[in-house]
Amino acid sequence: MVAGIGLTLLYLIKLDKFKDENPENTPPVSNANWGRQVTLIGIFTLLVAGWPFWITELPVDLAFPYDRFTLAFMLGACLLVVGLLEWVIKTNLQKIILLSIIIGLSIGLQYQNANTYRREWQNQVTFFWQLTWRAPGLKPGTSLLTDQMPLTYYSDNSLTAPLNWIYAPDFKSGNMPYFLIYVRERLGTVLPAFKDNLPMNKDYRAFSFSSTTSQALTFVYPILAVSAS
Repeated sequence: MVAGIGLTLLYLIKLDKFKDENPENTPPVSNANWGRQVTLIGIFTLLVAGWPFWITELPVDLAFPYDRFTLAFMLGACLLVVGLLEWVIKTNLQKIILLSIIIGLSIGLQYQNANTYRREWQNQVTFFWQLTWRAPGLKPGTSLLTDQMPLTYYSDNSLTAPLNWIYAPDFKSGNMPYFLIYVRERLGTVLPAFKDNLPMNKDYRAFSFSSTTSQALTFVYPILAVSAS
C-alpha cells in the first residue's frame, strides 16, 4: 500500500511537471466549473444506482455476499471523488497527494482481497482432500451435514458443485447424487428435523436433490491455519 502511494505520487508529479513544460500538449479546459458539475452528476448517479436495491429491500453492505451490490455504485463514486478533488482542492500538489493516497489504498485493498481468496482456495482444496481421504466411498443420495465451514466466500450451495464433480464426475442431469448442507441455515427446510427417514428435497438451479435423513453424513471441519505469505 505504501509503495503504491509512493509510486503513484512520483508518477503524477512527473506527469504534472511534463504538462507544465509542454503546455501545447495539454488540452484546454472549456468549463471552469466542471468539477462542480461532475460532483452533481456523481451524486445523481449514486442515487439512481441505489434505487433498485432500496425498492426491493436488498441490503447494500460491504460484507459478503451483499457487497456485490456496490458494483452499481462504482461509476457514481468515481465521478464524485474526481469532482470533489477538482472542486474543493485548489492546488495541483494537494490533488496529486490525495489522489495518490486513494489509489494506494485501493491497491492495498485489492491485494488484501486477492490474498483472502487465495487462502479460501487453499482451505477448500484441503477440505475436499480430507473428505475424499476419509470418506472415499460415499453412496449416491448422501447428504453431508455440518454446522458451518471456515470459509467466507463459499456457501453449502456453492460447495455442492465440486462435491458432485469429485464423487460423480459422470453426472450430467437429473437428481444430484450428493448435497452439502449447512444445518444452521437449512434446518426446518431442506433438513426437516433430526429424525430417521424424513424426506429431503432441494432444487438447485436446473438440478434437484432427493434423499432421506437416514442417508446423511455429519462432519466437523475445523479452521485450518494457512500461511498468509
